[in-house]
Amino acid sequence: MKAFILCAGLGTRLRPISNQIPKCLVEVKGTSLLERHIRKLKEINVSEIIINLHHKPDAIKEFLNRKKNFGINITFSEEDTLMGTGGAMIKAKEEIGTKTFVLVSGDLYTEYPLERLSYKVDGAHLIAVKNNKSTGDFSINEGIVEEGAGFNYGGIALINPTLLADRNKQHKEFWNDIILPAVKKKKVSAEIYEGVLKNINTNYLIKNYNLMVVSGIKPSSGYSLELEKVIKKNLNNYFYFKNIKPKKNFKVLPAQNTPFCLLNIDRPDKAIIVIN
Repeated sequence: MKAFILCAGLGTRLRPISNQIPKCLVEVKGTSLLERHIRKLKEINVSEIIINLHHKPDAIKEFLNRKKNFGINITFSEEDTLMGTGGAMIKAKEEIGTKTFVLVSGDLYTEYPLERLSYKVDGAHLIAVKNNKSTGDFSINEGIVEEGAGFNYGGIALINPTLLADRNKQHKEFWNDIILPAVKKKKVSAEIYEGVLKNINTNYLIKNYNLMVVSGIKPSSGYSLELEKVIKKNLNNYFYFKNIKPKKNFKVLPAQNTPFCLLNIDRPDKAIIVIN
């Protein structure tokens, strides 16, 4: 069994973090999203992983090199220009081969148990989440995906490579170009998942925690010496974000599951959580 992890995106919604690191290397609870995906895929006996690259590819390669690829065979598919999810799979179809593979979004944080995937699909099998606003990308009728509303794609899928056959290597969208034609042929099934499954981006973090969360801060000239000492003491690894410069109206407070947070005294409903 092979897997494809999507890691090429620019991460525009995650700026300024993604100006420094690719979004798949953002850490949640001390572990990067990419490491979480790889370890979970290994648990279900995935033997090879293809990762597409575009934004800050060297950072991903260096990370995996330090981790010795977590003991699994990893192949890179580098994109000079972003190909879209569909185009990325088509570009790497020779590496993917002819057997059904697991597709995972690199910026996804989830507790979905991958062992529940059946691995036998005619076209595709999607992990779906219910859209409570009565909108969404598709509907589900007795496990079969239909055109409509009510559900969104959750970022995990099984894909039969026949969906990628006889296609040119160019930009292709996942839904319109790859999945929708198979939906019209009743070749796409879906499972509704109600557990933890979120794309990690700034909007999600602010909505759920009313916070701006970053992977770390390296002090610059805008910081007090006292704050610099606190940061260096609490962070083993930190990155430099030019757009984050707490001034004298910020004070340091303890934060749950993090070394500390910077609380704006003038806006106590807003804070910057610093995590390593």
